[in-house]
Amino acid sequence: MVLPANFQGIVNALAGAVVLAGGPLRVYPANYRGIVDACRDLGATIAEFADSPEVMAIGVGRTVPAGFEMALSGGFIGTRVPLAGTEINAATGNYFSREITGNSTFTIVNVPANELYEFSLRLTIVSGSPTVSFGSGFTAIHWEGASPPPFTNGRVYEISGQTEGSGLWRFKAGEFNG
Repeated sequence: MVLPANFQGIVNALAGAVVLAGGPLRVYPANYRGIVDACRDLGATIAEFADSPEVMAIGVGRTVPAGFEMALSGGFIGTRVPLAGTEINAATGNYFSREITGNSTFTIVNVPANELYEFSLRLTIVSGSPTVSFGSGFTAIHWEGASPPPFTNGRVYEISGQTEGSGLWRFKAGEFNG
């Protein structure tokens, strides 16, 4: 990840405080919303303390102190990663897409060990009724409804997979008109 030249200034602006006789008063610059959005764009999570209106930014790779409670709100923002082949690289995102014209076996790499990881694959069937399977990296798959859907020409499938890093995957799929 490339950090902007003014990243330290953003951090300092978010951390700024003035101490008054009655306690600290947080001072936020006029462009505070833009700073929060910039941090979110940098891969930070914005969290609000459960018992306080103060806002903090937790950077990627930082740990939350023991006993810390937070409520997260807002929508999921992500970028669809078009696959050139059938390998899903978990390090590049959570939402992937691929058009296929024949039988395909998808694999996955870089899944975080012993952590929850979820992904979605938008699969467009361009022709035929291919066999779609999942190979390396997908040790065991439990499909919702016990089996994968029959993949049909001209249809779009949203396949979601979830693991806790153990190799066991839970899959579900939705079918849509192209």
